[in-house]
Amino acid sequence: MKRTEVWRKGTALLAVLLLTAGAVFLQPVRAAEFSSQKIETSYYREESIGITISGNEMKVTVPETEDYSYVIVTFMDSGGNAPQETQPVKVSGGTAVYRIEEQRNGVYYIQLYRGRQEDGTFSGVIGGMESIAVLSENGNVKIIPSPVYDSSVAAFEAKAVSADALLFYLQPSENVQSDDEKIRALADEITEAEDGAYEKILAVHDWVAENIYFDYDALYAQKGWPKDAVETLSARRGLCEGYANLTTALLRACGIPAKTVMGYALYGDDRSWTLSNMYGDRANHAWTEAFADGRWIMMDVTWDSDNAYRGGQYQSAGADRTYFDNTLEFFSYSHRQSREDRYDSTYIRIPFSDIEGHWAYESIRFAVNQRFMEGTGDGRFSPDENTTQGMFIVMLARMAGVLPDGQEKPPQSEPSSQDQMPPKTDIGEKWYQEAVDWAFRNAILSGPESGFAPDEPISRETMAVMLFRYIMNVEPEIAETAKREDAEIPVFSDQEEISPQALAAVQSTVRWGLLSGYDGGTFEPQKKMTRAEMAAVSERIEYQKICIQSVDNEIRSAYNEYNF
Repeated sequence: MKRTEVWRKGTALLAVLLLTAGAVFLQPVRAAEFSSQKIETSYYREESIGITISGNEMKVTVPETEDYSYVIVTFMDSGGNAPQETQPVKVSGGTAVYRIEEQRNGVYYIQLYRGRQEDGTFSGVIGGMESIAVLSENGNVKIIPSPVYDSSVAAFEAKAVSADALLFYLQPSENVQSDDEKIRALADEITEAEDGAYEKILAVHDWVAENIYFDYDALYAQKGWPKDAVETLSARRGLCEGYANLTTALLRACGIPAKTVMGYALYGDDRSWTLSNMYGDRANHAWTEAFADGRWIMMDVTWDSDNAYRGGQYQSAGADRTYFDNTLEFFSYSHRQSREDRYDSTYIRIPFSDIEGHWAYESIRFAVNQRFMEGTGDGRFSPDENTTQGMFIVMLARMAGVLPDGQEKPPQSEPSSQDQMPPKTDIGEKWYQEAVDWAFRNAILSGPESGFAPDEPISRETMAVMLFRYIMNVEPEIAETAKREDAEIPVFSDQEEISPQALAAVQSTVRWGLLSGYDGGTFEPQKKMTRAEMAAVSERIEYQKICIQSVDNEIRSAYNEYNF
């Protein structure tokens, strides 16, 4: 929780922002190169604050709201003093301009206060020695990065965005009970009016910040605070870990991948980065990250909530968005992730001796972890062996919810009458019997005349046809959402080799980002499909399903990293 103190005109008091303990999460998008002239606090434009320095002039951009009618900007030195007396400046068009007076050489920290009237009370927005830092040197001023910025970039860019990781962060987990009925009902209520994933994330952030109270009684007693999402919601109070876990649970209940990240934050007496807190796995705070628009979005809901629980009383004070969707440059002044994310990118449910270093290692790991595929025996996956038609149908059936024992969830698509049921191929009692029966019922297979041969290798065009029917009859949302209206119908240099009845399926599955051609513009329709390629198809399908919830269509094409 953030406690803001005030500047009153005519007094000598310039109090620093005090930040109390909480929990932390970090975000993975490639960080921009640090600029010594310009910095912004957030990707959320409506609340972002920008600082631009040119020579001895500093331009401050703030939200164009009544709360920012006037601003005060001053510099605090490393001793906690603000030697330069600063008067309020009227904001025009969201911009205020300051002249930077000559100061002694050294590092200073920008303090920003906002107010509605020139002679009124100003509230702290950003400040303290965990704020934006500048270096004054021989009359020149430049923005300098946090001492933990480089390590934050490394942690940030290492964050997993694979389908396997995103599905992991959609599941309920310890202290994050996203499957709880009250959590699910509240998530639906909070986001009912929101269409996009980003808007849903913001709505959840705002609700938690406005309705949960920081429990000072538990903090001072050092006991008795809830950590898990359900308890925090029931009590309506908690410390940082409770804020973060509740936020994470609500987001997962909305179908948005989210995680609680543990780290170190500067607050109270610990207001600067030192050798004791810059390194190691010490943690004193928690925050939340959510995946949308192809990136992990950081938010510290605890610091954005001004509500307090003191002396057994709930004290409402509102909330803000200062720490919503922060840039890594700004966030790392006060936060660093000190513990690894719970998702272990090296985890695989069944280890295999023949997949290390394979181009499809990540896809194989995904397909095996999700129980869509198994090994071939003797500790091998056999990634470059051919896939049979029966194997492919079994994988699709598992992805659709057909369980290993052959029992299935209610079918998504059933013929309206028995007369419309295509005839079933007589394959006897085989290991793939249940999956094949399911495929006939869902019109993925269309009878003996289709040439279905379960024990034969599957060609790329046959696989495209089955995949096309699976999407249209079982996952139609992918067909509607994954394709871009402006995407051209693909034309391959060997298109005459594609069977006429398979051409539309090939073109559609390529447009949906599930298949692709080869270098040179070929598709090679008669080439046999390998088990590694089948694993990659499963990952792409699941990624597209996640995209429907949390990723803009513009991001989808970037995921086609496997060229087959």
